Amino acid sequence: MATFTDLASTIFRGISHSQQGTPESGTGVPVVKIRDIGDAGIAPVSDLGRVVATGRVTQRTLTEGDIVIAALGRSRKHAVVNAAHAGCLPDAHLLVVRPVDASARERIVAFLGSDAGRESITNAMTGAIIPHLSGSALSTVEVP
Repeated sequence: MATFTDLASTIFRGISHSQQGTPESGTGVPVVKIRDIGDAGIAPVSDLGRVVATGRVTQRTLTEGDIVIAALGRSRKHAVVNAAHAGCLPDAHLLVVRPVDASARERIVAFLGSDAGRESITNAMTGAIIPHLSGSALSTVEVP
C-alpha cells in the first residue's frame, strides 16, 4: 500500500476567490468549483466563473493530469484535469493532487472511483455539520 504522499509530488488546496477581484466581462482566469465537476469530467472552460488572478494565486494553477477532489460536504466528486483546463484555478473547496506519473494518476483515479476509496475519503474527513477534507488528512490515506 502507498499513501497519497507517496503517489503525489504535491497536494494543495485551491484559492479563495472571494479574496480576488471580479473581472470585467470576458476577462480573468477561469475557476473550477465542485459544481463544475460531473460524470464527464470538468465543465467546459467557457462555462466556468472567472476571477482576477494576482500574486501567489497564479502559483496554484492546474496542470494537465492533476486530479481535483471535492474537499467540502458529502460530495465525493473528482476529475482529472485535461489540456483545456490547464491554467485554470481550483476553488478553495477543492484539493489538487499532482501525481508523480501516469501510473500513479491511474491508481489514484481508480481508487477514488471505488467504494473503498469513497469510504476512505469519508473516514478522513472531519466536521460534524459540514464535513471537510484537509490536504494533510488526504496525504495519509492509503491507496491499494
